[in-house]
Amino acid sequence: KIQDDEGAIDGSTLGGERSMRVESSASSSDVPQLPNPLSDSGILRTHIAAVRLEADLFPIRLLLSRLMVHSQNRKGIFNQPVDAEALGLADYRRIVTRPMDLGTIKRRLHAVAYQSRQEAIE
Repeated sequence: KIQDDEGAIDGSTLGGERSMRVESSASSSDVPQLPNPLSDSGILRTHIAAVRLEADLFPIRLLLSRLMVHSQNRKGIFNQPVDAEALGLADYRRIVTRPMDLGTIKRRLHAVAYQSRQEAIE
């Protein structure tokens, strides 16, 4: 049930702000209290590490987005893996020992598959 200071339920105002309050029909003792998973110190440490890693990798996401739409990346040729067989590049795997494309890096960044900024850069 929602009421304002003047007893109106619809929340309409005539010439000013009204403070609203929500009254619950159930008392707080009726709602079961769930345990807070962050009260476990191990889970809390893991959560903090994940949040820090996410914040650490975020600038790379921004840079990667700009690279994927850059004018030198004509038609997005660097956004997908090279299909060496379809292009007839027999020695591609011998020359390019660690093939990587921007689309794969983006997917890995969003999946937080990298454990550090340095790993994402390499």
